[in-house]
Amino acid sequence: MRIVVMLWCVALGRQCTASCPHPGSPKFGRLVNASWNRFPRGHSIEYACDEGQVLFGESRRLCTEADRWEPPEVPQCLNNLVAVKNDLKIQHNRDGSAEILKSFDKDYCQSIGPTEYIWNVTLLESALVTNLEVRFRQTPETLAVGEVVGQGKIEMEAWMETPTDTDPDAGRVMCDSVTVPVPMRKNSFQLVCNGNGTVVNLKLTETSVAAVTVDICTIAVLSPDTMPPKLCYNPNNKDIIISTMDNMCFYLNTKRFNANNSALMCNSIEAEQLNREEVLSRPNLKYFVHTFLAYVKRDEIEVFFKCPADNRTCATFKLDTDVGTMEKVGKVESEKANVELQVLCKAPPIHCGIPFVATAAKKSRVEAVWERKLKTGFIPEYPVGVNVTYSCWKGFTMVGPERINCLPNGEYDMEPPLCEWILPVTEAYMAVIVFGTMLLIWICIVLKEIFMNWLFRRAIELKK
Repeated sequence: MRIVVMLWCVALGRQCTASCPHPGSPKFGRLVNASWNRFPRGHSIEYACDEGQVLFGESRRLCTEADRWEPPEVPQCLNNLVAVKNDLKIQHNRDGSAEILKSFDKDYCQSIGPTEYIWNVTLLESALVTNLEVRFRQTPETLAVGEVVGQGKIEMEAWMETPTDTDPDAGRVMCDSVTVPVPMRKNSFQLVCNGNGTVVNLKLTETSVAAVTVDICTIAVLSPDTMPPKLCYNPNNKDIIISTMDNMCFYLNTKRFNANNSALMCNSIEAEQLNREEVLSRPNLKYFVHTFLAYVKRDEIEVFFKCPADNRTCATFKLDTDVGTMEKVGKVESEKANVELQVLCKAPPIHCGIPFVATAAKKSRVEAVWERKLKTGFIPEYPVGVNVTYSCWKGFTMVGPERINCLPNGEYDMEPPLCEWILPVTEAYMAVIVFGTMLLIWICIVLKEIFMNWLFRRAIELKK
């Protein structure tokens, strides 16, 4: 039967070996140590996300005896807007992500204590938050023999807000509540939000268990529709903090420049120096700049904005992060051109990141002419203007576009295609098809013989 099945597969152009098709990979994610093209039954694969992203869904998938992946869905890599405790100082990573100091540091966790614990953070921009991921540390890490899970509990309640000057609770959107049993069998829990806001709040109430100490270590705010800082990252740019808003990249120098060289700092990264009038005329940009600078340095900051076109005399402005004002504190004239300043630059993203690949799909990068020539010589993996072409494994049909393009806003112009099964590839299904075909052929042969015998007898009768 196996020989018949293989012959049938060859006739159909199918790959009928006992294996699964390519499992696919999420946007901003990839398979771990998987460079092969064949995935045998019983084999499992694992996913990982780029820095600054958090895996949402099952990290491991198994090739079953039916030559299908279980679970069937490709997990997502969601942008981690902020992962903090109480420290709000941004640390710039060399890979382009921006995370909070001490975030994801297993050696720095904070005890919840027997009282109510409220945590909140202000996001850099209003964003759709789908989930909060809270990670704990339990001491001792393993349960004692005979110890029962759930002697105590931690009640978690979260909500989103978009406060205004007159109403601090405006735009409140409640997230799902979660009760965690203590002692706990796992250290990571997620709360579903699906709401927009600029402030994320989390309230924890613990019912203590004497034998167990629970500390809160990290809180990740997950969003599917915000642009990660990595799309702005150039490894040749040193001493620059990156953030994003409205599909634009914003850069702030940590190593200060003097007034004469401030424009060179922005030009060196193919960016434009921000001017004060633009910031003040756009409320969302003003909010973003204030919040961004408050994250970097919580006390007063002096920022050097772009010189007005009709005025050769430039000025620095002191940002009071508490009241959100910009006060002109001094002119930067030719005799003071060596005063060290902090500069804000903006630019569109330089690439779109790794695209989504559906199960049973394959992608290939098409080289394209990249109009933005970075002076540092860095060329990202999927730069703006690149085309990504997809194809499906044999036995699958494509649903969606064959090619997607990386746009100047850091997004692809279309959703990547899916690949749907044409015929199942299991031997049982093949055996049924082969048996049915052979039965149909046998019936046709029998009917042909009956018809030929009838025709022969009829011819003899006509001769008589």
